[in-house]
Amino acid sequence: MQARSVIDVSLCSDEVRMVRLFARERVKKNEAIPGPICGRERIDTALIGMLAEEAFSKALNLHLDLSLRPTLHDFVLMGYFIDLKATDRPNGRLMTPATKLAMQADRYVLATVNTVVDPCAVRLVGFATAAELFDPANLVDVGHGATYALPQSRLHPLDRILERTP
Repeated sequence: MQARSVIDVSLCSDEVRMVRLFARERVKKNEAIPGPICGRERIDTALIGMLAEEAFSKALNLHLDLSLRPTLHDFVLMGYFIDLKATDRPNGRLMTPATKLAMQADRYVLATVNTVVDPCAVRLVGFATAAELFDPANLVDVGHGATYALPQSRLHPLDRILERTP
């Protein structure tokens, strides 16, 4: 399942500025959720995730949900519920905590964002189905509890995201 075709998205400075504002607001709205995520500041995690969402919406011409409420998924595409997962590591894995309810989305998409080098450049790497990601064989512990993780080499190319069986 090698992801053969990635999508590189360039965000303009105004898009990045808008995402920064909404990331701050999401963090303020959700302050009741305890602690930093994965050892980083909550605003950094929110920014990376929202940059990925903006890039995905731009690449696929979808509406970006700018509400501040937590949701189970980020997009609905042709009846499929899509959840974006983002990392600042170029070779990072598609990851979600084991505490997350399985099957909240149909497809899980991995994006890489380097907010230090170039927050305008987002790479949409590939996707996995919920059944593929939530396989017990994918459980690992990266120091923050049980986590489902898939390497990029096991992701499907994004041009197959609407196929019933990618």
